[in-house]
Amino acid sequence: MEKHQNLNHFSKFFSKLSYLKNNSQFPYDVTLFFDGEEFHAHKLILSCSSLYFRAIFNGKFTESHSKRFEMNGFDREILLKVLHYIYSREIPYADEDISEISKAANYLQIKSLVDACDEYMKRNMKSKYCIAWWKLAETHPLSGVQQSALNHISCNLEEVTRTPEFLELEPVEVKRLFTDRDSTIQHISLSQELLFSAIMGWVHHDPNERKQHMGNLLELIKTAFISSSFLNTTILKENLLREDIGGAKWLLANFSLQQSYNPFLREPIELYPDAEQPNFVIMDRTNRCLGFNTETKQLFNLANHPRAQGYCAVSYKEDVYLFGGKRTRTALRYSVGTNNWETIPFRCYFTMHSGVVANDSAYFTGGYSCFHRVWQNLVCRYDFHLAKMTQGSTMLMRRASHGSVVCDDCLYVCGGSNRTVDSIMELALSERMDIREGMWRLLPHMKSTHGDCSSAVVNGNVYCSDTFGGKTERFDVRRYNWETVATAPGAMGSIVTHNEKLYRVHQSGIAVYDELEDSWSKVIEYDFDTPTVAVTNI
Repeated sequence: MEKHQNLNHFSKFFSKLSYLKNNSQFPYDVTLFFDGEEFHAHKLILSCSSLYFRAIFNGKFTESHSKRFEMNGFDREILLKVLHYIYSREIPYADEDISEISKAANYLQIKSLVDACDEYMKRNMKSKYCIAWWKLAETHPLSGVQQSALNHISCNLEEVTRTPEFLELEPVEVKRLFTDRDSTIQHISLSQELLFSAIMGWVHHDPNERKQHMGNLLELIKTAFISSSFLNTTILKENLLREDIGGAKWLLANFSLQQSYNPFLREPIELYPDAEQPNFVIMDRTNRCLGFNTETKQLFNLANHPRAQGYCAVSYKEDVYLFGGKRTRTALRYSVGTNNWETIPFRCYFTMHSGVVANDSAYFTGGYSCFHRVWQNLVCRYDFHLAKMTQGSTMLMRRASHGSVVCDDCLYVCGGSNRTVDSIMELALSERMDIREGMWRLLPHMKSTHGDCSSAVVNGNVYCSDTFGGKTERFDVRRYNWETVATAPGAMGSIVTHNEKLYRVHQSGIAVYDELEDSWSKVIEYDFDTPTVAVTNI
């Protein structure tokens, strides 16, 4: 059967409808009231264009049989334009009213008008309106408008963030704008300095009310992409950072400075004094890096470390090395002399492993293989002179999150965890390998399990201490047995040795162990966030 389609019929049809709307001689069956005015219309025509009107007039509502219908909550000019569109399929809209037209079309469920507004906004995206259109797309189903707005903001960040629409955003909206999973801002390294300027510009628009949010918003910035010139010419000259505790903490936590500001002492302090050298390099999961001198008991900032969690830290000569870690494939080296981090061209595929240095080599044991996704019993040796990794004798047990030390040319591994088919088992087992022989032997059973721990050597004895609870044991090498000692203070801590003294660095500070008294005493108090410690050879 042949069908005939007259394309001109549709344009003529809507032309007749427009004439019908404006001609009072033709009967109407509903009157819309809004803003003190009335508009005569036809239920059939309204229902054909709008799912909202269709539900009202054809449903079980009192309005279904009424000839009067109130249209409250609509702007008069916007509603007139929408009604004109229903009768003519034409609408005169501009940048300044497209958002309100889109809202009305969404409310009345006129899909063709919603799509038309969608296309208009994507085609005419401008800095003046992109924030308003981005907010609109968050709450209304506009295909592609939100991404188009974010792309425009990313490419015109400086211009957009000077607009009144941006400066009037709520704090949660500012954060949401710069953390949107579709936003390209977080992937453009050069924009991080603009991002700082944008946040501070927003804060300065109402500093008394907004500076309380400053520290939280500044955490959005990837400080690794901030240049030293921008730091010196812009960030350090920003007085609000020094007046607010959140801003001051962000500044201290993210930048290694010769001079900075302590908001608690209200006076300048040196973060890396020339007279001080770090005996401990303390790193936490916020990428903060601090130095600690055991003689002066002073703590000071070092250059931040660009490393994810799960890495292993070892010291060789005056440098600290980080190997492995989550979502990383390189190693890092920190020079105490230059206070600088650099990448080592070496690929690492493990995490939650343990490392220790002996005879110009680092020995890495166990851990979790990010490549094979299994707990390991591998032992790898990294030669610092050759910058080469080789595989050694495998351990008797697969283990991760364990402690390791070297004592009298023997490599000790203690505790840790081992994954079974359906659970993770905490270990109370330790083993030892004579580096000269390459043979592993089990040691006597430990007094208790240590699922996540660290190890250190003091006066020829091996210590093992829990990360979370501080439960500590000592292996007497001469007597060849484990014995329980005083529980170390603080949670999320690890033990290290310096000048034959045992220290524990934990989330609330640093403590030292007295072997004769079998007790721990506080050295300093400080808030660390899951610290990892390396002892320098200074």
